[in-house]
Amino acid sequence: MKHLKFLTAAIVSISLNISAYAQVIITEIMYNPPESGQDFLEYIEIHNRGNSVVDLSGWSFSKGVVFVFPSGTVLQPGAYSVVCEDTAYFRARFPQFFPFEWSNSPVNSALTNSGEPITLVDAFGDLVDSVRYSNTAPWPTGANGQGSSLELCNLDGDNNDAANWQASNTPTGVTSGGLPVFGNPFGPSGCGVPSFPALEIEDVRGVNQNGVSTAINVSCTLEGVVHGMNQSTTGIQFALINQNNVGITVFLGNGNLGYTVNQGDRLRVQGRVNQFNGLTQMAPEQIELLSSGNPTVNLRTVIQPDESTESSLIRINNIRALNPSEWTNMGNFNVRAVSDNHPLDTITIRFDADVDASMVPAPGGLFDVVGLGAQFDNSNPFTEGYQILPQFGSDIITPSRTVQANWSDRITLSPNPASEWIRVQSAMPIDRLVVTDVAGRIMLQTTISFGASHVVLGDMPPGLYIFRFESGASFWATPVVIK
Repeated sequence: MKHLKFLTAAIVSISLNISAYAQVIITEIMYNPPESGQDFLEYIEIHNRGNSVVDLSGWSFSKGVVFVFPSGTVLQPGAYSVVCEDTAYFRARFPQFFPFEWSNSPVNSALTNSGEPITLVDAFGDLVDSVRYSNTAPWPTGANGQGSSLELCNLDGDNNDAANWQASNTPTGVTSGGLPVFGNPFGPSGCGVPSFPALEIEDVRGVNQNGVSTAINVSCTLEGVVHGMNQSTTGIQFALINQNNVGITVFLGNGNLGYTVNQGDRLRVQGRVNQFNGLTQMAPEQIELLSSGNPTVNLRTVIQPDESTESSLIRINNIRALNPSEWTNMGNFNVRAVSDNHPLDTITIRFDADVDASMVPAPGGLFDVVGLGAQFDNSNPFTEGYQILPQFGSDIITPSRTVQANWSDRITLSPNPASEWIRVQSAMPIDRLVVTDVAGRIMLQTTISFGASHVVLGDMPPGLYIFRFESGASFWATPVVIK
């Protein structure tokens, strides 16, 4: 009987421990708050969803961050506890709360922006709860640097299922890095079924006096036409512009929600508004293709980009590069330019490696540029850093050659069809060779020497191309087949 009593007591003790562990779960994660640099407002929230007190003494996080709960720490039924990156920073914004601070010695144990497991164990190292979050869909992408925490909505569900989490839309009244913070530290989540009312793009493009979007975290449905190319290799980034040439950048860091970016597509996009370095964006959750082949809007001719030109189609005329060496055609690069009519206004032209315009050689003098208005300002107030982003080779416009000539007796090309290269023999001086596909997109621009030149065709796909030779105010165009 004595042994039976001991066995019964042990079973009861184990059952109580298992019950206590099942009560405590990870319910909120702020892994990438909006401030730039070190993310001082990072935090992890745990919750006792049970009906009894849980002794947390010696409990710790074995993955995610380095922290051990001190002796005597208890979590009351229905209560929350928070462990954060920097208690001073946290309490300066939430003075009513008293979080713990995880250790950053000997290494920084800040949460990883791309996602990682967070594991809570008891004093014996046994698993209590673990969550592997991510910054990519199906996990809510609005929690990735846009001011929102991740909140667990279904306390009884699997908290490793992304469907049970949402990006918080509860305003805290707190700002960090100049942007509003959304979350519920030390309290229940504000989860609910999100509503995506149909709005006009104009409705979400407002900013305050510091350039901060007044529509951050607004969930809505917007319609417009795609302008430009996809500016992301891992996800999607493009401008959605309405008939009034008012636009917003649609950005998803990873994945494409089943949509391939094509200029002229009319889309219905459902998602949440956010802001990145001053640029108002939309994080899409659903993209619906309504029609294709729609015309682009009438562009605006401006002196320089500003807040009103963000994600709109604009043109700037009669400018020249301040330093032609900046025009590198390598990766992403910026070129500073000025207008002869407005020499004190420096214009930043941003070339993205993922678009055709990044391959256009530097013009020798004056040129016009067409592109999308943008902004890159990494500090509050967000009132600087405006840019223009050309997309296609034809967006860099040099003084036109308007007289068509016939130089077939003075310029020969061989072989034709060609493959990796083509030999050009010219009996006359040529200023420039421009190669376009049948849709008019510039594939190559280069100079041609008097006499014989070998033009490397690179990885142009097989098809028909137009080789346009320009000299003075005249040009000659001839077809070439690449096999």
